[in-house]
Amino acid sequence: MMNRLRAELELFWLALGFFSRIPVPANLDFSAKKLNQSCRYFPVVGWLIGGCGSAVYYVTQLYFSVDIAILFVMLTGVLLTGAFHEDGLIDSADGLGGGWTREQKLMIMKDSRIGSYGSIAIWFVLAIKFALLSSYSDINVSSYNNMSVSSYTSIMLALFIAHPLSRTVATVMMFISPYVRETADTKSKPVVEPKHNSDLVISLLLGLLPLLLLPELILPMLFALVIFVFCFRHFVHKQVGGITGDLLGLAQQLSELLIYMVLIIGLQG
Repeated sequence: MMNRLRAELELFWLALGFFSRIPVPANLDFSAKKLNQSCRYFPVVGWLIGGCGSAVYYVTQLYFSVDIAILFVMLTGVLLTGAFHEDGLIDSADGLGGGWTREQKLMIMKDSRIGSYGSIAIWFVLAIKFALLSSYSDINVSSYNNMSVSSYTSIMLALFIAHPLSRTVATVMMFISPYVRETADTKSKPVVEPKHNSDLVISLLLGLLPLLLLPELILPMLFALVIFVFCFRHFVHKQVGGITGDLLGLAQQLSELLIYMVLIIGLQG
């Protein structure tokens, strides 16, 4: 039993080390197989990022305006993850926008330089994210499902739900789309290769768990995300024939925005 717990804890540390800049134990076994299995704990990394963001928001909104507090939250997320997903968004936008053929798009995505499409994409995504989080301050909900919901509470709930759930969306994409990067030296290759279905089940359960805080929104949220996954999969298959690590970052960023939108609509309703 203890060996099993230690093995699961090591998988969690691997997931945390891969998707964040948070320090992890130095003696971990970074084998491809274990890194592959660690996908089950990607949502837990989202718990930590969302929880840290919520804590930062709670403290900063006591002394600054809501907008400044939200900027601190966004900065916290970027610092904790090393802009891992944002980098995928930028590379995906450059590749999909600047390439004409599948090979060109994949080659551009691998280029570390930022182009015009990537610059425009990251600006709009960050601006929309800021605007969506700011709009929670306009939600006037005194109670929701027998729990008190204020403007700052709704922002903290949104962060704690969106971060793990958006990472679950990226995990789902790993299971339903083939990996198309042809080179073997890419950092994401050990993570996105085929995995066990049990990893997907665990990831789904962990990613959906925070939604229990707002049970009436579970079905609308699932409906919106299923449509997103279907459309995103169709889009990337048409563009490059599958997914890459960069496209998973794009999926995480876009689904995070979608989750904020659904929560806003649901809380206002």
